[in-house]
Amino acid sequence: MEKTSAAGLDALASELEKVTETAVCERDEVFGNTGRLVAYPQNEREVSGALSLAAHTGITVIPEGGGTKRGYGGTLEAADVLLSMKKIRGIVEHEAGDLILTVKAGTPLADIQHALAKKGQFLPLDAPDSEKGTIGGILAANMSGPKRLRYGSGRDLVVGMRVVHAGGQVMRAGAKVVKNVAGYDMNKLYVGSMGTLGIVTEVTLKCRPLPERESVVLLESEAGVDPLAVFSRHLLDTPMEPVAVEIVNPALSDRMGGRRAFSLALSFEDVPKSVERQEQWVRRNAQLLTVSDTLRNEEAAAWWKRFLQTDRQCVTLKVGSLLTDVPVVLHHAERLSEQLGITLLSHGSVGVGLSKLHVQAEKEAVCTFIRGMRQFMSGREGYVTVEHAPLSVRRQVGVWGENSPNSRLFAGIKRAFDPEGILNPGRFVVG
Repeated sequence: MEKTSAAGLDALASELEKVTETAVCERDEVFGNTGRLVAYPQNEREVSGALSLAAHTGITVIPEGGGTKRGYGGTLEAADVLLSMKKIRGIVEHEAGDLILTVKAGTPLADIQHALAKKGQFLPLDAPDSEKGTIGGILAANMSGPKRLRYGSGRDLVVGMRVVHAGGQVMRAGAKVVKNVAGYDMNKLYVGSMGTLGIVTEVTLKCRPLPERESVVLLESEAGVDPLAVFSRHLLDTPMEPVAVEIVNPALSDRMGGRRAFSLALSFEDVPKSVERQEQWVRRNAQLLTVSDTLRNEEAAAWWKRFLQTDRQCVTLKVGSLLTDVPVVLHHAERLSEQLGITLLSHGSVGVGLSKLHVQAEKEAVCTFIRGMRQFMSGREGYVTVEHAPLSVRRQVGVWGENSPNSRLFAGIKRAFDPEGILNPGRFVVG
């Protein structure tokens, strides 16, 4: 994209100030995905006005919540306008009896959880960066954590949305009720689309009662990852109901306070008697493993919070695979990282088929690692996505890997929703 001249920037600012507050945007040369100007709409009407102006003038817009996903997707340093959703925040409505919450898109996930906790409820979404990450940004990137095993991802929690399309039109998808059968479920299309189809301004979600007891059972293996994988599959084939079943590599196990060995983190949430019964089952059946610790309630919650903390200096990869391939992915990543001499913190869910690899090294070693993982996954019905990386790394190896067989379908949807290509250009697979 050509840089906007100083005169052009002044003219753009003058037009944009007619519909919303603006300022000159600070550059982010490391991660990109910013703008030459930043707009701070205070409500949906101002978002609509800004996008209507963009459609008429051809300016490009990158929507942003808490700014935690600048390293995810796209190879642009800056669009014309960074549209910040920070001021569109707060709870709109909470039907506690129906376990339904309606909230503005710029609300941080941590604020939502704090407000719900006062009513004895929570939003079962354990995305990283919850202190700064907004609910709109988390859903746009479809971020979730280990507890997705039990509770599902954001797509499973959303029942309604208000979205501003590229021309400024406002659309409501779904409804403020759980049992909604009104045509196509458009919510699922917006979740994970990286803001390339529209800007979410409000979302209605399903909540859950806070569990009376939460526990984390930590197990270790002297014989590598395989015994942990075997036990995990055995557990998932029983009536037990773990919230998370996460295999953790030696470096991350060490950082979390355990020994430098492959470990297994099991999470249970329910009434005390149910949680205790499941803990006892684990102790009886984990005969080839060592139960290193059992954490409960506040200690368990604090453990997961530390587990989900991410270092912006690391490059994060998301690897999707067959359930049975998760231990294979973690083992191969371990070997490859040792060969390249790089630091690797990794974990994977045997019950979901997703692994996260956090890599820290010089740029060339990181790029070699990414290419090696993609080559390994190419014959295994899986994929490797760069979930967080500097702009220079994303430009060198690409975010999404080889073109998806669904690229033409994605491109058609993008053209239908945003024919001028003003929203988050190049941010998604074909966005």
